[in-house]
Amino acid sequence: MRRFISILLSLSLIFLFNHCGGKKNEDPAKEIKAGFDPNQPEYGGTLIRALSGEPVSLQPLYGYSDGASCEVIIHLFPPLVRMLEDPENPGHAKLTPVLAESWEFSKDGKELTFKLREGVHWEDGVEVTTDDVLFTYQKAIDPNTKTIVHYAFSRIDTVLALDRYRFKAIYKEPFVYAVYRWDIGLLPKHILEGKDINTDEFNHRPVGYGMYKFHSWTTNEQIIIEANENSYWGRPYLDRMIFRIIPEAAVQILELKAGNLDLVTRLHTTQFMRDLVGPEVERVVNKFVYPDNFMYGLVFNLKIPLFQDKRIRQAINYAIDKQSLIQGVQQGMGRPCDGQIPPESWAYNPNIKKYPYDPEKARQLLAEAGWADTNNDGILDKNGEPLQFTILSMQNDAVQQIVTIVQQHLKAVGISMKIKVVEWSVYLNTFIAKRNFDMCVTRGGLAVLDPDLTFEFHSSQIHDTEYNWATYINPELDKLLEAALKTFDQEQRKEYFWKAQEILTEDLPVIYLFLRDSFIATNKRVQGVKPYPAPLGFDYNLDWWWIPKIYQRR
Repeated sequence: MRRFISILLSLSLIFLFNHCGGKKNEDPAKEIKAGFDPNQPEYGGTLIRALSGEPVSLQPLYGYSDGASCEVIIHLFPPLVRMLEDPENPGHAKLTPVLAESWEFSKDGKELTFKLREGVHWEDGVEVTTDDVLFTYQKAIDPNTKTIVHYAFSRIDTVLALDRYRFKAIYKEPFVYAVYRWDIGLLPKHILEGKDINTDEFNHRPVGYGMYKFHSWTTNEQIIIEANENSYWGRPYLDRMIFRIIPEAAVQILELKAGNLDLVTRLHTTQFMRDLVGPEVERVVNKFVYPDNFMYGLVFNLKIPLFQDKRIRQAINYAIDKQSLIQGVQQGMGRPCDGQIPPESWAYNPNIKKYPYDPEKARQLLAEAGWADTNNDGILDKNGEPLQFTILSMQNDAVQQIVTIVQQHLKAVGISMKIKVVEWSVYLNTFIAKRNFDMCVTRGGLAVLDPDLTFEFHSSQIHDTEYNWATYINPELDKLLEAALKTFDQEQRKEYFWKAQEILTEDLPVIYLFLRDSFIATNKRVQGVKPYPAPLGFDYNLDWWWIPKIYQRR
């Protein structure tokens, strides 16, 4: 696995730290060395980070459908298990008990027993127990609950509380990812029982049990969380974190360089390579690159008659020059992506159908489907109707570049693609959840250690907040995915995944454009930042980041 590249622009801190409690000094580097010991974390201070969109909800079951929500939820509702750094193998991920203390699988793979940590309390002092586990489970499987967790628990027959701290999940069939699917936070039964968790104020004023507790949420401005002095896991070093909602990436960069932000994530390569350079930036910012499998793709809504013809989907894929996207959008810092599982995974099938850039092949497929330019306007038509559709995009610089370049590629083969850009929460709630789009953009990490294609492609996942945005239905694929999930033999599972990838790259409900590594930038006053390759990433230890007292904000 490639080692992460930490690009440290300088050892000095910016003179702007004067207003954060530092003193003027002609040699900032000396001041830093004299001012604090990097091996002795200090308590206090505020970390301010950017969110690219308004969270949907801070209630775990609902909020897990949205990346912005997840970035806050993880600090308030620690999951039962989580991928954390393996203490015996630094830099590598290991599935680790967090809210859970331990777990045990039965030999037949159908019974999973968890032991909760004793002494974990909700912010109001009530202890977290198996009552909360069973309440959360019942809400997760309730068809009226807005959540993507339906699928995670769909294979469970029943959940039984053995006592206040131990519970048993009994599965209908063996389920290889059973433990992984308990990477969720719990809901407080004593607060939410009898309420509609989809609409209750808890979504915007949550009560958690994590190292941080909720303070306030100002719509379209910021969310503040504060240190939980009574946390089971100990008090975090920071006093608080402020999540500023800043959709515009350019504004995030300006605020970072001005010292008004301490953390910016999901940086576009152009920002990283072009905007965060120079002596002034070097005095303020640390930049980090870490290996990731962050993917960009295009999803067809298969309810749209145009896209029900596989030849149209394949033609569009052939018409897109992925290498030009990697060069133009990623400054060459990306790599091809052929399908749903990245090449680094044990489950990757290297023999799947590939779609190299071939505009002539695209034109041929379109002609076979009956499309021709009968009026010489440059756009193909059929039965008097032009070959056109609209792609739905969220506000994001990289995504805007991608769809603009794709628009040009498609125009070259006679396809008219319009672009509709909306804010992230509108993107999810108004359009994606209602499947109200022709084509949309997808992005996110692809799993290497535990690939599961069910979320995106199983026919059971086509509703509302679930991830089968394409509304793709294929009974043969369903059987393969289900078989893979109840088979513990990795070689047998590999066979199922290989066949599934062959089906999906032929049917093409989603076009995968490219993979990229991830980029973050922090203010140099922030300590403890240590990104590792995915699935650890940058935030696995964020609860333990700290800021030296001489540089803490007042």
